[in-house]
Amino acid sequence: MDPASCCSPCDTQVAPVAVVGPQGATGPAGTNGTNGVSAFTTTTAQVGPTPGDTTTTYNLPVANSTSFVVGQDIIAGQGPGVILANPGPLAMVITAIPSPVSITVKNLRVADQGVTLSSGAVVSMSGFLPAVPISIAQGGTNAITKAAAQTSLGVGQNSIISSAATGTAQVITNGFVQVAAIDVQLTATGSYELRGHIVVDFNAVTFAASRVISAKIRNITQGVDLATGVINTQIVTTTSFPSHHLIIPPVLYAGAVANDHLQILVQISVINSAGTLSVDSGSLEAIPLRLS
Repeated sequence: MDPASCCSPCDTQVAPVAVVGPQGATGPAGTNGTNGVSAFTTTTAQVGPTPGDTTTTYNLPVANSTSFVVGQDIIAGQGPGVILANPGPLAMVITAIPSPVSITVKNLRVADQGVTLSSGAVVSMSGFLPAVPISIAQGGTNAITKAAAQTSLGVGQNSIISSAATGTAQVITNGFVQVAAIDVQLTATGSYELRGHIVVDFNAVTFAASRVISAKIRNITQGVDLATGVINTQIVTTTSFPSHHLIIPPVLYAGAVANDHLQILVQISVINSAGTLSVDSGSLEAIPLRLS
């Protein structure tokens, strides 16, 4: 046996053992940190009634304005504690901070106009509250009523604007005249599909030659004819016919202006030499269109 190998157990290393000493004396207390600023405040006096618009600025007296910035949206109203006589809420945007206890604001919404807010209301930061009405650029319609929204978006007004007359027995002459009181007033600028028709009655009429009965839709306001429908008569002597529906072909009218008046006018090329030729009824429709 090798003499060196018989002594190898004598070379084993023993791991050190840590011995905990006694605890030292407590050190001096650290310096107190700086107090933070509260993320909310309260009103220190009654506010309002607020202006009746979203442009006029007014003062909001607060306990501390140092946590707010110009351009920030804020909301004030009932918080925990005593129930306020005028709890709001009132949404505003900050336009200036004239002092540590005062904020200059203006209303954000129609709902904030004419509001009174009690002293002691909580004032805090709010999420985005866009001005009302919401602009088209912000995804709104820039309007607060259906009619105004449709006008802003250029989509017309009611689904069908119509005018009709029945039981008129209006004699047809050789000059264009309005059919009864049929009149459609366009409510918005835009594009419309126009549809019109009249019912013509032939009672013991005589036509020495074929005549042309014409009905047309005319923009009375602009003085423009928009569409025309015709009937070509037979050569007859004292003959009655069943009532005939004279259809004015539907037409796209893209030159409409708000408040224009459209009417149906009718005439015959040459007056019948005998009998009665009349309009018994009719209608006119303007259907708003949204063109892409």
